[in-house]
Amino acid sequence: MTVLAAAFLTSGWLLGWLLAARPHPLPHARPSLPPDRTTRTTKPLPPRPTAPPAPAAVSSSDEPPRLPRSTGPEGSLPPDRSGPAAPLSHEPTPTTGLAVVPGSEGPQRTPGPTGPEGSLPPGVAGLATSVVVPALDEVPRPPRSAAPMGSLPPGPPVPTGQVVASARGGVPRPPRSAGRESPLPSGVTGHTTSVVAAAGDEVARLPGATGPRVSVVVPARDEAERLPRLLDGLAASMPPPDEVVVVDDGSSDGTAEVARRRGARVVTTEAPAGWTGKAHACALGASVAQGDVLVFVDADVSPTGSVVADLAAAAVDVGGIVSAHPVHRVERLYERLSAGPGLVALLGAGTGGPAVRRWWRGAFAFGPALAVPAEVYRRIGGHAAVRSSVVDDVALARRADAAGVPVAAYLGGPQLTYRMYPDGFGQLVEGWTKNLATGGRTTPPLRLAAVVVWVTAALQAALGVAGVGEGTFIAACAVYVLFAVQFHVLLRRIGDFGLATAALFPLVLVAFLGLFARSVVLTLGPGRVRWRGRVVSVGRSR
Repeated sequence: MTVLAAAFLTSGWLLGWLLAARPHPLPHARPSLPPDRTTRTTKPLPPRPTAPPAPAAVSSSDEPPRLPRSTGPEGSLPPDRSGPAAPLSHEPTPTTGLAVVPGSEGPQRTPGPTGPEGSLPPGVAGLATSVVVPALDEVPRPPRSAAPMGSLPPGPPVPTGQVVASARGGVPRPPRSAGRESPLPSGVTGHTTSVVAAAGDEVARLPGATGPRVSVVVPARDEAERLPRLLDGLAASMPPPDEVVVVDDGSSDGTAEVARRRGARVVTTEAPAGWTGKAHACALGASVAQGDVLVFVDADVSPTGSVVADLAAAAVDVGGIVSAHPVHRVERLYERLSAGPGLVALLGAGTGGPAVRRWWRGAFAFGPALAVPAEVYRRIGGHAAVRSSVVDDVALARRADAAGVPVAAYLGGPQLTYRMYPDGFGQLVEGWTKNLATGGRTTPPLRLAAVVVWVTAALQAALGVAGVGEGTFIAACAVYVLFAVQFHVLLRRIGDFGLATAALFPLVLVAFLGLFARSVVLTLGPGRVRWRGRVVSVGRSR
């Protein structure tokens, strides 16, 4: 092995570590959770007073007497009660319509002037910390259970072309003002004029929930087999999102019915000319979502724990687009071929907070899990502004960056997994073909050159073991092992590809080169590929 060859191989190997840098996992925010969805440390009750509290003073006006204020911390029990705090129950009693606190002696009412049933006395704002809780001005509903979405009773048949809002427990928000309603973006079409809502068309929240409302938008086309895992994962999230909107993009396998049975809002549509299917579905879902933060999640993603809340909180903190790269779940042998293109794409994109050195890392987003504040999304034009882009996630990130909106991309970690192309080898080829060449065009030139050197050096290491080139066999094997170890470390960040995939990294890179070449030929030539039964333009993007 000559000095020049050794220097090249060493440089390529070091560039691999430089491109990977240190991993940037998604920040684990701690959003405020309702009392019944988080572990709490019980605060000590205030000491019991030796004398009863003084009676409430009655003014000469018509204002009714008010309950004496507790001297304990806000939200603690009145001095005449002890023991752990019991959760509030919002079920009205049959006779009075008042909400009752478990452990009290029954519904109570403060004296006051005659008024509507359950109304608060004048001057009393909100819910007091006493045993008096006003009844909700709506038809009583049962308390929210911890059962999964799929346990909701099936509703009446809903005609195709309607948005379905499932009944969700909790205290309803006041109606949104007309100023916050957002019309459909220009060119977005779908069945959105008829809304059937069970127990109101506003997103209900758990009692005690605070912070921005989170709406999850799921674009889905023939995803009936994969949706249950996603929707069950969202239902079990800590905390769960306030709303889940599934946009059925012309499915033929019952996708809408599966989503409806699990309590998601369902929008049915068919992408019009000039739009890619996913961009249109995302734009349509965002137009009907009511949350303050929009989280776009692909149907093959499986979230657990607090990853959705973490993603939404990070988007609020950044004030822009935040995405996370899910970890590949590899179940079939052909799926290991995604290791090469997946790793090269990650090294070409990079991860971390909003980019500072644009010459090294540009604006990039991972489409399978992407969050953005609703106001920011609408300000940059949303998916309607990138309607014809086959890589809408990257196009949206670049548009946001051009508008001065921060863009951050992280690794999702074990709480965010997916099967990228589960329907066979043909789907894998079509999927990477539509993505690779377009993604390469968006990579900063210096970073792209570094990726090329790394791939070339890795292939040269494999050729050395095969006896091609100069040098001893032992030296060639040592270099090969170094690259195999590097592949193993880096691949663990993006999937469970296994040690064997890393050891056979030359085959992985050859597969990548074949897919990349096919993508370049179709992009520069016909400019069209097939994807999910449609012909998709890959020649140019808006």
